[in-house]
Amino acid sequence: MKGRNLKMVIGIVGLGLIGGSLAKAFSAAGARVMGYDAQPSTLQVAVDMGICHQILSMENAGRCDFIFLAVPVGAAESWLTEKAFKLGSPGACAKKPVIMDCCGVKRRICQVGFSLEKTSGIRFVSIHPMAGRADWGLKFSDEDLFRGAMCAVIPGEENRRDIALMSGVENVLAMAGFSRLRVMTPEEHDSVIALTSQLSHLVSSSFVKCDEGIREQAQVAGGSFRDMTRVAFLNENVWADLFLENRDNLLDRLDLLTVELQKYRRALEDNNRDTLTDLLARGREEKERLTVAAM
Repeated sequence: MKGRNLKMVIGIVGLGLIGGSLAKAFSAAGARVMGYDAQPSTLQVAVDMGICHQILSMENAGRCDFIFLAVPVGAAESWLTEKAFKLGSPGACAKKPVIMDCCGVKRRICQVGFSLEKTSGIRFVSIHPMAGRADWGLKFSDEDLFRGAMCAVIPGEENRRDIALMSGVENVLAMAGFSRLRVMTPEEHDSVIALTSQLSHLVSSSFVKCDEGIREQAQVAGGSFRDMTRVAFLNENVWADLFLENRDNLLDRLDLLTVELQKYRRALEDNNRDTLTDLLARGREEKERLTVAAM
């Protein structure tokens, strides 16, 4: 059971799947949650349901211990640029909240956040929750979405050495349900995520379109087909931006995948069972290693 912390004040900008789930998790853990969403109807629902105890504004943001930006990269960058100097200036706020974006790519937002730390005085630590689901929006948010999940944490160089700050980050993420943290640089994160998330979504989106009669054929599909196509159900506007933000890393991974697929194609063209068996065996062995590494 999560420990309750009635003194913690959490601000959340963006109340979709991730932001709404954070709000529910922190509220269940006993924190006071102040939220904001660009859609007034979403914000009203969150308040009416008690997911957020109060609407977040610049007038009360200084009461927060942490502010999570659960919005796309462009919106997070705009929020930081517009609000940083007010939140970071001496005496402007009762507290100096730690601002944490939840964006799926890191180099651009971290460049902005790390720069504003130096010029405005804010405290900024970037995170990427490694949890989600195909559906999106507040309607599908869940207080247990992050229970037992891993969270990537991307601090600036000075914050990485700030034991008190990093301990606070670890504690607040534990309140949300995360059980594992991985400290990374923005470059490491974007390289890894190109393979572990973005390429998977791209392949799934491509695979589901590979035959015009797929809807009829899906009636006799097994679990492997469902697994392969699950993440093709995505928010195309969000994922297009993520792909383009990280296109250099994603192109590299796509090139490697193309090389691997060509090996299978040649083995099939040549009717070469030995090569095909070897390729399949190496794939199985790599999956076994990945399974162990993920434990």
